[in-house]
Amino acid sequence: LNAANAFEDGTLTVPGIFAIAGGPTSVTFDPAGDHLFVTLGTSGEVATLAMDRGTGQLTPVETDPAGSNVRSSAVRSRPR
Repeated sequence: LNAANAFEDGTLTVPGIFAIAGGPTSVTFDPAGDHLFVTLGTSGEVATLAMDRGTGQLTPVETDPAGSNVRSSAVRSRPR
């Protein structure tokens, strides 16, 4: 899984590559842009990663069971 930073001048930088097991099938950002959710089709889990918006650095938070044959995810904002 690669995170890239896009700049106004059109350049991209890749701060690093994050290895994740379990057969990643989709990636979803939370509405605030602070977390990334990766569905893992092979293991039937969803991995949560914290994302530093300044650097694009990804940090594992947790992995939760999500059932078999997980192929996609969606995030809905909760009213505060």
